Amino acid sequence: MAKVTLTIAWIQKLKTPSKLIKYRDLKCDGLYLFARPTGNHSFVLVFQNQNKHYQISLGNIQTLSLAKARELAYQERAKRDPKLNLHAQPQKPILFDEFGQSFLTHQARLWKPRTITWYDSLFQRNLLPAFQGLTLDKITADKVKVWYGTQSHHGALALLSNIMKKAEALGYIPAGSNPCKGLRQPRQRLTGYALTSQELVQLWRALDNGTIHNPTLTRLIRLLVLTGCRCGELCNLKQCDYRMGKLYLPDSKTGTKTIYLSSFARYWLQEQQQESTNEYIFSDELGSIKRGRLTQAWKTLRQSIRLPHIRMHDLRHTYATRALENGEHLLNVGKLLGHELPETTLRYAHLASAPMYHASECVSQTIAREMRA
Repeated sequence: MAKVTLTIAWIQKLKTPSKLIKYRDLKCDGLYLFARPTGNHSFVLVFQNQNKHYQISLGNIQTLSLAKARELAYQERAKRDPKLNLHAQPQKPILFDEFGQSFLTHQARLWKPRTITWYDSLFQRNLLPAFQGLTLDKITADKVKVWYGTQSHHGALALLSNIMKKAEALGYIPAGSNPCKGLRQPRQRLTGYALTSQELVQLWRALDNGTIHNPTLTRLIRLLVLTGCRCGELCNLKQCDYRMGKLYLPDSKTGTKTIYLSSFARYWLQEQQQESTNEYIFSDELGSIKRGRLTQAWKTLRQSIRLPHIRMHDLRHTYATRALENGEHLLNVGKLLGHELPETTLRYAHLASAPMYHASECVSQTIAREMRA
């Protein structure tokens, strides 16, 4: 799928592809142009409402104009979504606080509970104090720049941009007028900690010595060390998710995800499988192991090795850092961690300083040899 702002000139220059290509119109939410190898290109409305998926053919590009296709798309979607009436043209300017709350409510079906809570917090604490009471058309680029200069919370700009992008798509503000355009979110720098070799030895010995009395929780922490998984991914791991030496996670933070397990990790996982009494691998009498029990076990463990500052998520940082220090390619490390974008993995680079020193030394020695020659 490609995203474009459809124009008459662009459509006239459209070439017949070797396979089906779907072009999403950035000016009309849900409108697509399906370019087919047969040359029978058509406008199609695609959207989802109340867990129902709609794909409505509007007409061929030879017989249906772009303007008419957009008009039909508005009308067809409004028929099936009368409660929200998302695509009706506003009779009067709409307040940012009203539209923003409507945006969050509508998007909530696509997000997980923790994501909903996070975005709602960003909206209440970072966006409303600056833009409450303003109509959408009064939120200018200059106002956003002033506001952005006072922001430190990662994600606030992205949320505002998405809200204004939706307002633009629905016709509440003119096309191409998103006031966030041109502003860039600074790269997020990790504040995590990578355990040293000595600290890893201390942690593993404490697990061997039975510091945590529950064997299930002990194995769970061992797997966190050996896989770099997030806590929730292992707590909710089902028997059917483990196949052929891999974990197939259907609903991780970044969507579906495959975890490649080492022989060491497979040993501990298979040992835990034998102890499980229900569909969850890490289970108790009520179902999957609860995050609260894992958190308490972790506090006991880190206090026993006198490292109270270490978080469970630092085990993930440690896994990524060791991979980079071991010379693994950035893309491979990203796949191991389940990152969608290389930029996400790049945030770990400052935790793995050894390869940088090694690279600097190699480059300097090469230059020195050339100078002596």
